[in-house]
Amino acid sequence: MRVLLLTIGSRGDVEPFCAIAKELLQQGHQVDFFVEPNWKFLIEPLTVTQEFGNVVSVSVHELPFSNASFSPNGASLQSLVDIQANYILPCFQRVCQVAKGCQCLVANSIASYLMVLVAIAENLPTILIHLQPLLPNQVFPSYRISPPNFCRAIQQYHSSLKEGAPIPYQPDYLFEINQNLYCALLQNGLLEKSCGIQPPMMSWEQMLPILSGCHPQFTIVNAYSNHLIPIMEGTPAVGPYVKDVGPLADGYISSNQDGLPDSVQSFLMRNDNTKPIAIGFGSMPVQQQQLDAVWQALQTLPDSQRVILIGKALTPPTPTHNNPQQWLHVTAIPYPLLLPHCSMMICHGGAGVLQACLRAGIPSLVCPVMGDQFALAAVVHTLQYGQKACRRFAELEAKDLIRGIRYLLQSTQISENCQQVAKRILVEQQEQQEVPTGPRKLLCIMKLAVEAHHSGE
Repeated sequence: MRVLLLTIGSRGDVEPFCAIAKELLQQGHQVDFFVEPNWKFLIEPLTVTQEFGNVVSVSVHELPFSNASFSPNGASLQSLVDIQANYILPCFQRVCQVAKGCQCLVANSIASYLMVLVAIAENLPTILIHLQPLLPNQVFPSYRISPPNFCRAIQQYHSSLKEGAPIPYQPDYLFEINQNLYCALLQNGLLEKSCGIQPPMMSWEQMLPILSGCHPQFTIVNAYSNHLIPIMEGTPAVGPYVKDVGPLADGYISSNQDGLPDSVQSFLMRNDNTKPIAIGFGSMPVQQQQLDAVWQALQTLPDSQRVILIGKALTPPTPTHNNPQQWLHVTAIPYPLLLPHCSMMICHGGAGVLQACLRAGIPSLVCPVMGDQFALAAVVHTLQYGQKACRRFAELEAKDLIRGIRYLLQSTQISENCQQVAKRILVEQQEQQEVPTGPRKLLCIMKLAVEAHHSGE
């Protein structure tokens, strides 16, 4: 089977697709991988180490843009229209050309419209992967609702689980953002202009069954942690073609990363009594104001409190900002390998890092930047798996970090909550050893989708 993978966004959007590609390659399948040029290095280990006979098993196709080109105001409708019309949809013809040699298409949420159009043009079964909840219901109508309403819904849901009677899912706010975005593209003729040729035209009424899991050619796959957000598979709010594979965002470790670097291991061994604090904001943009807040907060920590700084943005700028006995800087490191050795994680609240914190049993101090991070920060805060440091990352001050660090280091309740959820995740993993999950389950879904499509079911 030859599979076309297309993912657009941050590193947290690309690494889950690397995990999918790795599973496909290990099972002898071939992959065409569309990715932004700034993330190509994440795929290179797969292209070097994986071959299928005399045929290279993964072909990398660079997209003609990077997410750094997107408007910083990505939450507004006009910004979303611009991203689709100016960057994503113009890739229609090129993706169609590659898709002609494939048996299955796979895309992440932001690329869904493009992949739906390609799938209909080429008549191919398609998997649309949600790394964060997009299917609305009473508990999770949209991650753009107000944090108080969101937290109230989450609390009600978890309370109902304890009572043995889960709240029924209701299709409230059905795809409001998707509907507004798609209709704006239709009304302005942007689908035709952006794609360069006449694409398969669909009204919103035709698109809706696809996005809600009611069209047999398209399978919606939820790939996020149900320890934070309730899953949607098998509920009345969605159609029969919605599946859950568990979180994908934190499971990928590159084949050239078989353990912690020696420098990190040595740093961890210096003091067994105090675990270090990890700080990293993924691929999020970090401005000088936020850097100043980090450095000022670190200066207030006791000498015994070690810190691991992750990412190029957190490189200590001057010798006065560097304390090699207390701080260690790494440009990148897999969170699943590092976080079990840490006391907490200060982060942006992406799905991958939060899931890694849950698995490691440590609290997170969240500074949300964009999109679903605000909702996930609210959930972490509400469920007491950590704290929300500030309203938004752009407003971060040193006092926010100082207050949050002190609170999490002192809170036995949050520590216990995190350890309990880590134990539940471990038990689930042990119980599911014989049942495919993650990329393996997704591969099973792909095979079934291809078989059903070819048989006309």
